Amino acid sequence: MNRVHYRIAQARRLLADRAVQIGLVVFGLGAAISVLVLIYYPTAAPSTILSVISSATASFTGAYVSYAVIARHLLGTERDRIDPPEKVCDRYAKSVPLLRATQLGASEMDCSPRFLPCVTIDDADPDEILTGEVRICSDPYVFPPSVDSFLEPRMEALRNRFETEGKFNARKARVESVDGDTLIVSETSYFRSFCTNFAPDMDGPNGGPTLRESFENEFVSDNGIAPLGDSLFSDHLGGGGIAVTTDGKALLGVRAADVTVGERKVGHAFGGNFEFRNLLGGSSVCDELRREATEELSGLDAGDVVSLTGLGLVRRVDWLGKPDVHCLALIDGEQSYGQASGEFYGGVTVDLEINDITDTSNLFDPATADHCVGQIREAIENTSLTPSVNYHISLELWLRKAMDGDTREARRSGEHTRNTTS
Repeated sequence: MNRVHYRIAQARRLLADRAVQIGLVVFGLGAAISVLVLIYYPTAAPSTILSVISSATASFTGAYVSYAVIARHLLGTERDRIDPPEKVCDRYAKSVPLLRATQLGASEMDCSPRFLPCVTIDDADPDEILTGEVRICSDPYVFPPSVDSFLEPRMEALRNRFETEGKFNARKARVESVDGDTLIVSETSYFRSFCTNFAPDMDGPNGGPTLRESFENEFVSDNGIAPLGDSLFSDHLGGGGIAVTTDGKALLGVRAADVTVGERKVGHAFGGNFEFRNLLGGSSVCDELRREATEELSGLDAGDVVSLTGLGLVRRVDWLGKPDVHCLALIDGEQSYGQASGEFYGGVTVDLEINDITDTSNLFDPATADHCVGQIREAIENTSLTPSVNYHISLELWLRKAMDGDTREARRSGEHTRNTTS
């Protein structure tokens, strides 16, 4: 697939939008009336009648089409809500231990950014987080008084923006803290996260300060970003990952233009936000990732997911510390998969040139991991698509996990040798 394919996919999505359809119908009716007037009253019809019809048609059509196309599809809806990754990294590079693209930068391809706008929660083992306990807090998240007073004069604009972008509110799981392999979560809502984590750089009334600017000292201190338990923001948990098939294909997704974040960029094959009601009902983080995969990859059943391996738990600094789980999913290569979710234009399939992958542990040999990541990066470069932040984070964490595993194995071998010698 190439860029032209995704432009065609974008045009098809536009034509499926109800507002665009209404605008086109109105335009067609106006044009038909004008033609009928010219046919039946070629000399009697004054030009003013046609001018009125044309003006009314153009105005009505423009109102609907601009709402659907300009506001939600052509303009970058994320751009004026969240500063670009480069700007965020420049802002925090000296005060926050941002994730450095050390492994990606060490490869032959040097197109990766030097810093990524996130920090890793190093004391949380990603594999244990996937299957560990989820403990529910009884008190739901509400805006703290300081945030509430800040948002009050902006609330109408935020609600309008939320509706204009076609978002829907829902119950989400807020991470209060991480205790070993246990996630302590409470209830929040997608709209609360939209107001805080996903609109930190949206100007206030009359160009007033942004949320990030107003709460800079509460978000960042001498010790880095505020712990989850001290965070003033909604911080709902999300997650996703790259999928690899057992016959050696990597699957990635190309995000649509009207998603909340990551628009028109290539990255995870699946991903989303964890539903509070599911975690309340006993689901694990692994269950939620599996659900996201089966919902967003067509033809994928739960039984087709052979295994899920955690890559890391990170907090996105550009999203004011929102936590995200990154993983690698191994899925049955006997099936053919595509993107089923409306949040994607389509997918990219990369041939890793390896066969018979029986377990994700096969993918964390350092040489194998380096080869797979190199294949993916080369393939994405050839598509001219823009890689997302999640794309870079997952590839960096994949290489790090492989190197860490190799280091641990070498350490164990060294300990065994010393014990034998003794």
